Amino acid sequence: GTEVVRALPAAAVCNDTALSSHCCVCLSPLPTTTPPCGKCRTSRLCGRCAASPAARLVHDDECQALALLRSPPAGIAPPEDTRSLRLLLRLLLLRWRSAALPEEPQYADRAEDLAGDGTDVCVDEMEDVMDLFSPPEEEVPEQLASNFLAMAQQARFFLGAHARLGLAETSGLLGRAYCNSLTLYAPAEPGSPTSRDAAEMQPRS
Repeated sequence: GTEVVRALPAAAVCNDTALSSHCCVCLSPLPTTTPPCGKCRTSRLCGRCAASPAARLVHDDECQALALLRSPPAGIAPPEDTRSLRLLLRLLLLRWRSAALPEEPQYADRAEDLAGDGTDVCVDEMEDVMDLFSPPEEEVPEQLASNFLAMAQQARFFLGAHARLGLAETSGLLGRAYCNSLTLYAPAEPGSPTSRDAAEMQPRS
């Protein structure tokens, strides 16, 4: 078919089960010999992202938060599945960088670095995220709203004050991600069950 547009999501994270086998920025599969970040001991970068200043910036901003997530403070118990929390942390850092450092490099700058073959690649930015549909508070199921609030509270323990939002705003950001997410699954090998090493790509306009 004809390629109409190439786009990168504003934020994307791997499933917990894929953290050791996929690039934390572009989500591409990695050789088994790829070492983790020496600081957070969680994330890995492919060669192309490691060579891209903008792609490295995505991880540099969240590295300390991921280190804390791996070894949380006393009394803090992260969820067993950290995918949604890691996504929220990345979105909060994206919002902080775009608002506080508009003249500095941005995550979206990685599009040019990762195109590779000279073709145009577009990428959603924070203003695109905020334009996405967000459900009215009164229409969010009570249990889901409670989960959003609990995750918003947890996020405050893993980010510095510079990147935090109020609980209501953070819950709203989660609502946008919840309503505008895509989950991609790696194709199964012949004769094997469907792979669950998914990459949750959020959000897309």
